[in-house]
Amino acid sequence: MKSLRQKMLAMAAVVAVSGLMMASVAGATDKLIVKPLSGTTNVLVTTDSGPTGFNYNTPKYSADVANQGGANTSQLHFSMTGADNGGYITSVAENNFYISSGAVFQAGAWIQKSTDGKSVFFGSGAAGFTAYLNQGATVGGAVTASPKLRITYDGKMGLGTLTPTSALQVVGLPTYADNAAATAGGLTAGAFYRTATGVLMVVY
Repeated sequence: MKSLRQKMLAMAAVVAVSGLMMASVAGATDKLIVKPLSGTTNVLVTTDSGPTGFNYNTPKYSADVANQGGANTSQLHFSMTGADNGGYITSVAENNFYISSGAVFQAGAWIQKSTDGKSVFFGSGAAGFTAYLNQGATVGGAVTASPKLRITYDGKMGLGTLTPTSALQVVGLPTYADNAAATAGGLTAGAFYRTATGVLMVVY
């Protein structure tokens, strides 16, 4: 024999399903709307045609995600345990999209989340595609963004520079007199270096 609690849960489920069915039968534009306990702003909307919006009332895609209240912060979080670390997806402006690991974008700044002090984020912005690799930050502290690679919209790639002026520009190669000096300096076969006069060399 069912307990009173089980009967009440069953009745609640019937009422909830009936409410959704009534909305569907009535031909409502939005089939599912979720609001927070406080406030009237929708946090989830599924339209009659299928698109679902998160913090967005008029979704155009299968999943349309916006920032609540227009906050300047990351939108999606991925974590193995649910802890506030792992990976994030961010879009805070037109032509702006970043994927990050170990750091989140909050209130206009990158904030460290992983305890090892390391983070990687890369994506597109007004200047092109940029990849950052950072280390030494403390959890909860601001990340000093260290750009390592930039690809501009006109097809130039820069390593060690954000403003490449040729198809490939590398800044920061070590300087050695010859192959023996480069090897003694710790470079291994295949590594690039330059001489004092600017000649590009490869360790062999």
